[in-house]
Amino acid sequence: MNLLVDTIPLLCRSKEDTLLFFKGAGVPEAILSDHGQVIREDRTQTNKYQIVRTVLTRLNERGEPAIRERREIIKRVVEFQDFSACWETDRLKAQGLVTQIQKLVDVKDSFTRMKDEREKERRDNIARREAEIATIARKKESLDEHKQQLFALFGDLDPRIRGRRLEDVMNKLFATFEISVRRAFTVSGTEGEGVRAIERRADGSIIALSREKNRPPCGGR
Repeated sequence: MNLLVDTIPLLCRSKEDTLLFFKGAGVPEAILSDHGQVIREDRTQTNKYQIVRTVLTRLNERGEPAIRERREIIKRVVEFQDFSACWETDRLKAQGLVTQIQKLVDVKDSFTRMKDEREKERRDNIARREAEIATIARKKESLDEHKQQLFALFGDLDPRIRGRRLEDVMNKLFATFEISVRRAFTVSGTEGEGVRAIERRADGSIIALSREKNRPPCGGR
């Protein structure tokens, strides 16, 4: 605030130029009109520093609705390059003050960028965690569904239908757990009825190979 109050009057040759500077930044006429009237009636009643401080104070008091105008004022100051329009005795001082404001803005922008990066990282972490939770929930839902399908097999009296449905349930379970079965596995009977081998093919289907008691092994579904 104080840097701007010290700098802007040096960039403008006259009081009228100071008002034009603010008008160019989009400052509403309602904030500037009384200063224009004072200048027209009696120029000695005010000066450029008073005008700048009053205008900036009014803009600050407006809060967020005036943020665009405040940013534009700072932008016009930090981008100021033609100091030939300043009074000769003010040029060096004006250049020094503009440089100070430029450095201050650069530091502020750096903090803003770091803050934005931290906020982005926080949002990414939240989104990643929500995705993980959703994945876990979907997996649990799938497992509950597969469990119900598996339990339902016990009520089916037809072994052929039961076998086909078991194959479908097993495929879904393998997919849910992201398991790829590459080698056959066997289940030995407890009553000596033989051995059943189940193998998952590359296309995801399951082949059941059985050997009944006292019979040679043969291929089959």
